[in-house]
Amino acid sequence: NLVQNKLAQLPAKSKICAQSNLMPHVANRQKIYHFPYIQDADLILVLQPQLIAYPLPAEKAISLLDSLRQSIYWQEDSSAYPLRVFRRVE
Repeated sequence: NLVQNKLAQLPAKSKICAQSNLMPHVANRQKIYHFPYIQDADLILVLQPQLIAYPLPAEKAISLLDSLRQSIYWQEDSSAYPLRVFRRVE
């Protein structure tokens, strides 16, 4: 599966922010955060259009993702659609 392959390629030491149903696939990390709580994450992982962003309402979560797409500090990789990977730009 394309999504599982992409998740397996993520750097082991990266700090990850992920929506709840992706967390079990990346849980063996020192730092992992529940989306939308980004904190100091290097990567943000969400599925779109199957976005789960509780406690944020869907429209606010989509707005947050749109702001990340427009930010110079984040770069989006959608090559494993529906998985969206946002990488922090240093």
